[in-house]
Parts: sequence; structure tokens; C-alpha cells
Amino acid sequence: MSLKLKGFDSNKDVLVDPSAVGGANVVIANVPCEGSVYIAAAVVMQANGTAKNALADSLANSNVIGTVESKPTVNTCNIRVLGITPGIFTGLDVSKEYYLSDGTPGLVTTTIPTASGHVVLKLGQPYSATEFLMSKGQRTVRL
Repeated sequence: MSLKLKGFDSNKDVLVDPSAVGGANVVIANVPCEGSVYIAAAVVMQANGTAKNALADSLANSNVIGTVESKPTVNTCNIRVLGITPGIFTGLDVSKEYYLSDGTPGLVTTTIPTASGHVVLKLGQPYSATEFLMSKGQRTVRL
């Protein structure tokens, strides 16, 4: 059973599937996004309400809301905020943790940023080679 809720200040659909892993499976549907946003990208929200690819080069660019699990159109996306993505990834290693890249916008990677001033943000871990458990951690700035 799925519930469909209206939420936030705008009329964005928030989909919650209580039958999923512990009832924690949340997707924000039909979010405006930049054309460069791609499926499986980690994204941040801009002040104008548009999602863009996140990057761990600063606090502002690394304020990740979730990962894009689908794009109904070029300029809209469905963002997984919490829970397990569908099989949108390839080659994930279930023995590793994944972080936001500080070099490639939107990239979910096993490489931890090391540059001074860059942000370390654990995004989650694989559930399988193609599915990702989104469970964002605390951001830390490298000194």
C-alpha cells in the first residue's frame, strides 16, 4: 500500500511506501530540475525551487536533499530522499560506503574528499549492485 501526500509550501507530491523497509521510503515527485541533472545523481535545491547536481566543494553545494531516481521530463525529476532506490546504479560494491564527490557534480562515489575546505558527506550504502540505500549523514568540512 502506498500513500500519496501533498506537502511543503508548494504542491509537490510526496510518495511514502509504508510497506517498504521499515516504512522509510520517501520520494518527492515532479521536482523542477536543471537539464544537466541525471538519474542516480545526488542533488541540492536552489532558492528558486529547482534541483541541481550537488558537489562536495562547499557547504552550499553539498546540502544534498536526495538522489534522482527518475526524470519524467528533461526538466523534472523524482528525488529519493530516504530509502532504497530502484536499480538505477551499476557496479555498486555492498562492502563500501558512498560519499558525495568533490570533483564530479552529482556523483555518488567511494572516494572521500580530502581537499581543504571540501565537504565529507556520506550518502549511504548499496543494498545491491544496482540499488542504493539513501541515508544521508552529517556534513563535515575538511580543514
